[in-house]
Amino acid sequence: MQLFWGERPSSIVGGSGSKKGFLDYYLPRASSYLVYEYQRPYQQVCHVMMQSDGRTAKYKFIDAPYQQDFYITETGFPRDSQSIERLYRSIAEVSKFVAVDDYCSIIQCHQLTGGKKDLRLLQNRFAMANSPINHIEKVIGSVIEKIGDFDVIKQMLIDISRSKLSHSFLQNEDEQQPFQLNKQHIDAWLADLGASREIEAKRTDFDRLLQTIAELKQSLKSLSHLHFLAQSKHKDCQQETKALENSLKQLTQQREQLKQTNEQELEPREDALMEANSRLNDLSYQIQALEDQKLTFDEQGAESFAVKGAKVEQYTKQQQDIQAELDTLEHKTQEIKRFYEKQLSELQHRHEKQIQNYQQQSSDAKLKQSQSLREADAEFQQRKDQLLLNKDNRLHPVKEQYAQFLTAFHLKQNEQKNPPIPAALIEQQHKNREALDAAGKASKLAYQAQAEAQNHYQQSFSHYQQTEQELKDNKAGLKRSKERHDECMKRLRPEPGSLQYFLEQEAEGWQQNIGRVIAPELLDHSGLDPQWSANPNQTFYGLSINLQALADRSYLTEDKVRLAQQEKDLFEQVSKLSKECEGLEAGLVAANKLREQAKSALDQTKSRVQQTEKLEENLRNEANGLADQIKAETAKAQQQLEQEIERLSSDIKACDKTLVAIETEHQQALQ
Repeated sequence: MQLFWGERPSSIVGGSGSKKGFLDYYLPRASSYLVYEYQRPYQQVCHVMMQSDGRTAKYKFIDAPYQQDFYITETGFPRDSQSIERLYRSIAEVSKFVAVDDYCSIIQCHQLTGGKKDLRLLQNRFAMANSPINHIEKVIGSVIEKIGDFDVIKQMLIDISRSKLSHSFLQNEDEQQPFQLNKQHIDAWLADLGASREIEAKRTDFDRLLQTIAELKQSLKSLSHLHFLAQSKHKDCQQETKALENSLKQLTQQREQLKQTNEQELEPREDALMEANSRLNDLSYQIQALEDQKLTFDEQGAESFAVKGAKVEQYTKQQQDIQAELDTLEHKTQEIKRFYEKQLSELQHRHEKQIQNYQQQSSDAKLKQSQSLREADAEFQQRKDQLLLNKDNRLHPVKEQYAQFLTAFHLKQNEQKNPPIPAALIEQQHKNREALDAAGKASKLAYQAQAEAQNHYQQSFSHYQQTEQELKDNKAGLKRSKERHDECMKRLRPEPGSLQYFLEQEAEGWQQNIGRVIAPELLDHSGLDPQWSANPNQTFYGLSINLQALADRSYLTEDKVRLAQQEKDLFEQVSKLSKECEGLEAGLVAANKLREQAKSALDQTKSRVQQTEKLEENLRNEANGLADQIKAETAKAQQQLEQEIERLSSDIKACDKTLVAIETEHQQALQ
């Protein structure tokens, strides 16, 4: 906490001997960070990242909440500060690294002087308060360290006062303000110390809670590890399943291809097999015929026929004996046949008599059975009619109620599809739509009028600019003509006191000698005090020179008639340009009036457009309000209809159950 408020790390924990300092212990590497997330006024959430360069601490402000995945990679390793800054810079503002003193000035909103006024922007964006809260780290340190001795607190206040007074002296020695110790603040700090002692008394409870939290965090860590392992195994299984599915698809495709190939190859082979079998059968028949012919040939051999011819008499005698035996057997067979026919006739007579007896008994039994069945059927029919009557008497009111519930259910469903809306809202919405359409038409007309006024204003403004440019050009020409006219007038009528006036008054023909060597601008000069020297010779300053070599310098020897004509032309040109300028000025005034009128008309059309837009916006807001109100009414009606439908549905289900129960009881009674 002290570190967040700007306390130096060496003041919190100092290094001595083998004992590590604060930075060496908490920030040993370049990838070690301390991050503080805090909330400024107006719900702005920022965080500050602290890092060590090996010697001192440096701080970086980030205008965004802390995100762990920006600091730690997916593999669990920390990112470097450049990667963190690059990730945050795409979504928020990131400051440069500042030292501990600048960080303390920013977070506590110190008054800045001298060369540190560039920190004002960082204070406006990242400071914890809008007004300075100097030395808050010392107060928090005393509360954390549970300093209860008033002398120590008094010494701390003296140090704070000394620091503030020295800062005030350095800042403005001429305007010193006395610093006063506030007893209320001291009492508040003492009350905080008392509260900290009360909290200290419950340290065991806090330690137990912290231990429980640590155990829960450890459990969460182990469960997270198991969850991560399960997720990895699940991903591996999914990948293997996908691979097996792909392999199965490939094997299925291969099997289909092989099956098609096998069928394509098997058809001609089966045809060839059938053809070969038919040929084999033909060959078998031919072989069997040949075998039969062979046996026949063997049986019909010469020796067999000779033996058989010798045994003809023997065979004839044997045939006669056999014929006699056959006659004896036939006689015995006739006697046996007559005996069995007699026995068969007797048995048939006895069988027919038994059948008649059996038929008589069967007819008697069927008669008795039919009588019993008729009696049972009559009794069953009577009972069935009674049960059906009872069933109809019980089902009739239930079916009527079921039909009523079902009709009401369908009506409510239809009402739910088109829930009723109050007529006043519909009428108001209709009026609003008509007004909105009228406002849209008025807005369209206003925009058209604005476009026409804008076009007219542009034309007037361009005409005004064109007239103004023509006036400027004419004035420039008039100015040049006046300058040339003044130049001619100076040559024709020199001013008294000028060199040309003196020469024209005192030296006749000066243009042919002095005028060829003298600079023209000297002729208009009135401070030369011209006069003749004692030498009466008509030379230039008593020096005789070859004036013929300067014969081409005749600009001063021009004919006065030509100068007069040039002066006259220039005077007419000046008069003409003056009249044109006056006309253009009058036209410019008229064009300016037209421009102002067009501007006024344009402003009026803009005002009308704004009014129509405002009216249209108000009507749209009113339409949205009516739509929301209708939506609310519709939702309310739908909710009521849903409740009514649910009630009717439960009633219908109850009727169905009653009908099923009655039907079940009827079937059981019939059984």
